[in-house]
Amino acid sequence: MNIIFIAHDFSLAGAQNSLLRILNWLKANTNWQLGVLALARGTLETEYNKLALVETIVPPCDAAVDILPESMNERVESALRRLMSRMDGLPDLVVGNTV
Repeated sequence: MNIIFIAHDFSLAGAQNSLLRILNWLKANTNWQLGVLALARGTLETEYNKLALVETIVPPCDAAVDILPESMNERVESALRRLMSRMDGLPDLVVGNTV
C-alpha cells in the first residue's frame, strides 16, 4: 500500500509531531510505502526523511499567501509528480494533516 500524507510543514509543532509519531508506527508495523508532501521546510524534515519519501513545496518568498494561485498550483503538481515517481505505483490513500 502507498500512502501520501499532505502536511503544512516540518516545524517543531503539535500536528507535525503527531504525524511523525504516526509515521514511526507505520514504518515499524507495516511494509507500506510512505510519502509526505509539505508546503515548507522545517526543523523536523530530517526525521521525516528517515521514515518516508519527502517532497517539499518551497515558496519563492517568505509568505505562502503572496504566491499567485497559478504558480502555487504548478509547484504542488510538480512536487506531487516527483513524489509519485519515487513511489512504487500510485497512492492508495491520501491523508491531509493540514488545513
